[in-house]
Amino acid sequence: MKYAYVTTNLLDMRAEPSSSSERINQLLFGEAITIGAKRSGFYRITQYDGYRGWADLRFFKRITQAQLRTHQRRINSTVGLSSAKVFSTGKHARSPYFLYYGTRLANASIVGGFARVQLPDNSVVLLKARCIQPINQAGTKTVSGLALVAEARRFLGVP
Repeated sequence: MKYAYVTTNLLDMRAEPSSSSERINQLLFGEAITIGAKRSGFYRITQYDGYRGWADLRFFKRITQAQLRTHQRRINSTVGLSSAKVFSTGKHARSPYFLYYGTRLANASIVGGFARVQLPDNSVVLLKARCIQPINQAGTKTVSGLALVAEARRFLGVP
């Protein structure tokens, strides 16, 4: 089996290997997937939750199974704002330049107002610390109906 992660901030998953095919889901930056068949510039992919579809092969970086498993164990936070700017730790600008709400992050440790985020290939990017929220590893919390409605309202008008 082959493995990769998403290198763009948002990537459409299609029902068929075509840009005009029905969008059935979307992938967020850093999401690790397994790769199946390759057809017409698309990979047949499977997400961590078992969801399957086709996505443009230009927006993946190949990783090993060990890197995939290590990355999945390290996920400890998400982007908590509608978007968060990405700062490179190297000399060259990194793409993407921002991440969307809900993007899962690994090893997000806070240093001087920035969160150091490790990518599946072990490279590192920075986000402002205020843009992330920890994932509660102890279990799920009870959410009130009002909190659920407030969260849904954040997405009014979002295509």
